[in-house]
Amino acid sequence: MPNFEILIPKSDRIPMDLRLRLKAESWIDALKAGLAKVGEEGPAPEGVLCDIKDDNSIHVTDTLSGRVFRIEELLEAPVPVAANSDEMATQPEMPAVTEEVPQPSHPTTPTPVPQVPPPAPVQPLPTAPMEQAPPAPTPPAEQAPPTPPPMEPRRSETASAIPAADAIGRSLGSTSEATVDLLEEIFAFTDKVKDKSRKQDALDFMLDLAMTKVPSDAGSVILADINTRRLEFGAAKGPKSEGLVGVQLKMGQGIVGFCAESSIAVAVSDAQRDPRFYSAISEKIGYPTRSILCVPMQVDGRVVGALELINKHTEDLYTERDLGIANFIAQQLARYLIQRGWV
Repeated sequence: MPNFEILIPKSDRIPMDLRLRLKAESWIDALKAGLAKVGEEGPAPEGVLCDIKDDNSIHVTDTLSGRVFRIEELLEAPVPVAANSDEMATQPEMPAVTEEVPQPSHPTTPTPVPQVPPPAPVQPLPTAPMEQAPPAPTPPAEQAPPTPPPMEPRRSETASAIPAADAIGRSLGSTSEATVDLLEEIFAFTDKVKDKSRKQDALDFMLDLAMTKVPSDAGSVILADINTRRLEFGAAKGPKSEGLVGVQLKMGQGIVGFCAESSIAVAVSDAQRDPRFYSAISEKIGYPTRSILCVPMQVDGRVVGALELINKHTEDLYTERDLGIANFIAQQLARYLIQRGWV
């Protein structure tokens, strides 16, 4: 099982940033376990933006609080430590040689003894320069400023800047009036789902709406069975989506399973850098995945499935605005499915 290091930023419950190391099947499981360890297993954030970096670390930004969790899978410790221990074993033999060196020095010691008295009368001469000592301390004062201590704080600053929470994650934009107007427009469209008398037609209609308002290459609606704790693809659109309807997953499996189980909306950029989270579906449909957006379909705490979008048009990053739009559509679909008794 992989080892992960998690940076959990301070909050109302945690007075300072904390680093935890623990074992987990995946970085999402590591994040959940880390939050539980520090007593934050309570209400989960509504949405998170996940960015997988070049160093394989994952920056998880909470779209509400702006807190950033940094997760990194740790590599196994190198084994060449044994070689160093052998070298340390050979080093004690060296001081034994140094002990033999002072032995020949004893016969030479009597020779300097007669030379000591002649310099003795010359001792008054150094006393004279001692009077010139006052000018001597001035140069050391001039040498004091160019000393290297200022270099040390610079190193400490760079070291502290690396784990700084404001240096990682994604900056969040504020909700604009255009977004509010768009939600009002979307509400007018979602209200038309009531005209759909068949469950499949309702799923397809809302999926088309989501892929239009959040332009994406592909998308799917996944329904949850609370009794069996399994997920099943109810609708799918986009390249290579044939045959995906009816495919089942376990609750908690992959991005979709995590989203449905934890009721958290997730947007992952550069998803292909972490294949453990999408390979099960990506390999089945044979379609490369760049970015993923997944939101739970829920009403009053009851989760009936998830809405997933893949590969945003023109760019690889789904934003908090995209999460909000998809979340709204997913809630309207969940409410209609519950009203009709289809879930």
